[in-house]
Amino acid sequence: MERIRTWLWSVFQKEGFEPGLIGLLFNPYYTIRRRLLQCLRRYAGDITGERMLDLGCGSQPYRHLFDVPEYIGLDVEVSGHDHTTSRIDLFYDGRSIPFADGHFDAVLATEVFEHVSHLDELIRDINRVIRPGGALLVTLPFVWPEHERPYDYARYTSYGIVKLLTKNGFEVAGHAKAGNNVETIFQILAAYVWHTVLPTSPTLKFLLAPLTLAPLHIVGIALGVVLPTDDTLYQCNVVYCRKVGPPR
Repeated sequence: MERIRTWLWSVFQKEGFEPGLIGLLFNPYYTIRRRLLQCLRRYAGDITGERMLDLGCGSQPYRHLFDVPEYIGLDVEVSGHDHTTSRIDLFYDGRSIPFADGHFDAVLATEVFEHVSHLDELIRDINRVIRPGGALLVTLPFVWPEHERPYDYARYTSYGIVKLLTKNGFEVAGHAKAGNNVETIFQILAAYVWHTVLPTSPTLKFLLAPLTLAPLHIVGIALGVVLPTDDTLYQCNVVYCRKVGPPR
């Protein structure tokens, strides 16, 4: 029985960030997680080198996308969630990355920057630990409810995050906006239903999720294909850049 529980937990953990059919039925963040995964895969193949840092790593859900010999997960001890399922190699103070200048060939930061109240300072330190020409791959929400409270400080437009990165010594090599207008509306609706409408009982949530979440995901994705959209309303920014010099 314990082996079955362990297997089920591993399946649901995987479906949390790489949602397939099971995720469609039970994952309230199905659409955004699928779009983020697609964007990350688009840029992951361009990242090479010996050492990579996953900044704010949590459970390291995207580690398998990167073919690097040394992958280090760094996070803070106190945040808006516990670390029961985290895979953290090293804790730090949230300000000074505890590695030497130019130590990493690449840094990944997924859904982290909105939780940093001193982002300008942190990006400067990220620049410091990346070798010249090294890569930085960032994802951060644009339209999303407050989460991991009270450690949720900001939302950045595409222009805002690009300006911060270029100001601090990075050149943008790729930029994607995850999710279109319609998908974004339905994804927010699914999150609202999960957190506000469904009962708080985990068992009842589990039983009702396929009846409530899956239709919203399916309709949102389908209408996102057939209805007119533009790039002004979306769920996340995904920015891939290279270090070209020190911060200005």
